[in-house]
Order: sequence, then structure tokens, then C-alpha cells
Amino acid sequence: MFHEFMLLERARIVRDFDYPLAPLAGTEALRVHDEVLGLLGQSLGFIPTFNPSRGDVPQHGLNLAGLTFIHGDGAAVAARVFAAWADLYAAAPPRFARVGDGFSTIEPDEQSLVDWPPQDIGVGTRQHRVEDDLGNGHVHLELDRDALVAVLRQLAGWCTRAAADTRLCVLHLGL
Repeated sequence: MFHEFMLLERARIVRDFDYPLAPLAGTEALRVHDEVLGLLGQSLGFIPTFNPSRGDVPQHGLNLAGLTFIHGDGAAVAARVFAAWADLYAAAPPRFARVGDGFSTIEPDEQSLVDWPPQDIGVGTRQHRVEDDLGNGHVHLELDRDALVAVLRQLAGWCTRAAADTRLCVLHLGL
């Protein structure tokens, strides 16, 4: 359940895509779990994007199940959105949790709330399901502030580059 982002040359994405798509030299693709993108909520919808499966119809937000290209004015907006989230999460404690719809801190010596190993979902983040005796539950995300902020700042930086250089774009590969 990972999304990938990469910085690449726009010339590679003219109508007939040059597969396999590879990131710009000197960069590597970023893998971001779907749950982590969920933290950014509806603000991803602020970003003007291009979805090749929709032709030339302008859109906003990410195609969570396919390709999305971010460039030009959309990249400038995306840079601001990702940088704003990075600044917000930089204020979090070093480790924190999203439990259901809320947040809590995690003390360094605190153990996991469930007795099975959590799944590593990248960027210093783990997830597991917290259940009661009846099987009711919710997803519990444990987040590493510095790793999350680093990924958000990397995405903001790529978007800044794509906004400044019309030859570049940021590609999002959905689930």
C-alpha cells in the first residue's frame, strides 16, 4: 500500500510514456505509505495536477490509484502544501501516534498497544490495528517526526525545482 514519488524530466511523459519511468539522475524515488498520505488529508486537493487517464481535463489532487504529474503552477502549490505540513509536523514530539482520529505522544520506553508486531510503513512509521475483545478497533500509527518531516521537505524541494524548471515534474505513482 505504498505510493511512489519521483522527480523526472517532463520530456519522458509526453503522451506515450517512456517506460520504465526512472527518477532524475542523482535522485531516488520516495516510497510513502497510503496511511501517511492520509495524514495530509484534503489539502492534497489544493494541488493542480495532471492525470493522463483523464486526457487534458484539469484536475486537483492525487490520483491515488494511478499516475499523477505535478508541474508548473501545480508544483509551486504542492511545494507550499508539503512545506507547510513539514513545518507543522516539525512541532510534534520526536515520536507520536495517531490513534483513530486523534494524536497522542509516545514515551521512549512505552510498549506497543497490541501484542503482535507492527508493520513498518516507511518514513520511520509503523502501523498496527488496536482491537478490543469484541474485535472492534482502529489503526494505530506510530510516527517518527524527523523521518516524516524529512520526506515532506524532500517532496517540497522537488516541487520547488519542478516549479522553477519547466523541463521537470514530480510523478506520483498511486497504489
